[in-house]
Amino acid sequence: MNARQSKEEPLTEVYELEIALLGITPRIWRGFAVPGRITLAGLHDVIQCVMGWTDSHLHEFIVGERHYTAYFLNMDWELAEAMIDEETVKLHEVVNRLETRLRYIYDFGDGWQHEVEVKRIGPPDSTVRYPTCLAGERACPPEDCGGVGGYEHLLEVLSDPSHDQHEELLEWVGRQYDPELFDLRAINRILRVLQVS
Repeated sequence: MNARQSKEEPLTEVYELEIALLGITPRIWRGFAVPGRITLAGLHDVIQCVMGWTDSHLHEFIVGERHYTAYFLNMDWELAEAMIDEETVKLHEVVNRLETRLRYIYDFGDGWQHEVEVKRIGPPDSTVRYPTCLAGERACPPEDCGGVGGYEHLLEVLSDPSHDQHEELLEWVGRQYDPELFDLRAINRILRVLQVS
């Protein structure tokens, strides 16, 4: 994974963000900090890491009326015209005031919608390596579980050993899956390999 951004610019601003997966209770969320100069492509890499997704599906950012995504050579022309290449846009260019929110959609089939909120913009801390995860709760849903409805069904089945699908779904998701797990240290170990200055 590589959080793409220009390394020539000095780090002058850090954005503290909070991302939450919509439609699920109790909340699945993360607080994290990134350089303001990071591209939206780099922000996508960071979100994948902090949330626990595997970057196996398409995604997009929506800020106001604008849509940003990765550029794909085989993208439908009409769709491509409506999209802005996320490699060409930096976070500080699209959100630059507090309380700004943007939408991040991952896996158009399962339709995972996330709200990203700017909590604070300020100078970097010289003792911190960015990006960094600050806090969070609960594990990300497993990939390809069927969106919010499929995830709720999965949790219901896993919590009921007498359910006729219990063993099948337990095998599918992996016996080590814990929907309550949030491992801050593990996330930050992965973030360290993103090579963000």
